[in-house]
Amino acid sequence: MRVLILLTTEQGGHEAVSLGRNWVERFAAIYYRLNDASAEIVLASTEGGPPTWGLPQGDGAADSAATARLRDDRQVRDQLADTLRFDQIFLEDFDAVVCFGCSGRDDTIDGGGLPVSLIADALGAGMTVAAVCADLAELPREIRSGLLIVGSELTRPDAIGRALLASLEGRDAR
Repeated sequence: MRVLILLTTEQGGHEAVSLGRNWVERFAAIYYRLNDASAEIVLASTEGGPPTWGLPQGDGAADSAATARLRDDRQVRDQLADTLRFDQIFLEDFDAVVCFGCSGRDDTIDGGGLPVSLIADALGAGMTVAAVCADLAELPREIRSGLLIVGSELTRPDAIGRALLASLEGRDAR
């Protein structure tokens, strides 16, 4: 199974809201849930390269187990430093999409890849999409053939990861 993870920022007015430690913990928890299930994971961010957020500063004493694992995992940190740009994504190459931050604003330099339009296209192609975002109003209203798993900053990331894997396993069994 091949999963695309979109790394974006939430938007509050014209200012980007810092995703901070909570979002890094959520990313790490879902990433490792998928990784431990042998998923091939591809990361993409707004402009490619590293996402606008990174590991929290400090000694890591307050880290969750998943964040501590991320701090120690050079391969994933290297993958985070070299993400695809949204306009380099071919959805047909993936089985599912996870989106962190679901800003509806034009989140790319050239206007070529809104996270919300990528989510809508993935759902239209019948894919499973897990969206982890603070502003659920930005998500597509119509879902024709895909499955949308929605979580906010309050949703347990392991529940989102389990739901995504279960949907993929259920699809493979059909």
